[in-house]
Amino acid sequence: VKQLGDDKIAQVVYSHRGQTVTLFQTPLSSLDNEIGSFFLPESIRTKLSDGSWYVDDSDPNCVMTFWINDGMLFYTAGAVEKEEFLKELSDGFQLVKTSK
Repeated sequence: VKQLGDDKIAQVVYSHRGQTVTLFQTPLSSLDNEIGSFFLPESIRTKLSDGSWYVDDSDPNCVMTFWINDGMLFYTAGAVEKEEFLKELSDGFQLVKTSK
């Protein structure tokens, strides 16, 4: 767990079929004020608030995903095949418990 300003960020780096993927998790509250540690454009915030995942695969060398679960913002970045990776994420991610 890392500290960025007042916000805690869980960071996990792992290998997905030989490719490095980084998974981040931070409290959703870190987006809730103007001086929070994170900025997301309104278009991404709207999609996430609707319960959808935001996926950016515009770079052929990197897939980024964002989603919300249980008051936490999750985001990943990695050079992976999009559809396979999204299936694995939606089937089996777990919340990382952090001390307060």
